[in-house]
Amino acid sequence: MLHGIEQLSTTYDASLSVVKLAVGVLRAEGLVIGQQGKGVYVREDATPALPASDGLSEIRATLQDLSARLERVESQLAERE
Repeated sequence: MLHGIEQLSTTYDASLSVVKLAVGVLRAEGLVIGQQGKGVYVREDATPALPASDGLSEIRATLQDLSARLERVESQLAERE
């Protein structure tokens, strides 16, 4: 289960709107499932684990991609304000 929006916002020093958007992206990609009144859960069948040799490079690539996407989202939000 993911932590609540407010806790994620505090932990990652991000605005509530950015965290909500990020969770929305995860939902759209089918990586998490929201259950009204219960929380947001990571899907057990989202992606099978990679072999250890491929895992680290895949994680790094994913983190770089997510960082770039977060920067774009923050930039778009800053333009709206």
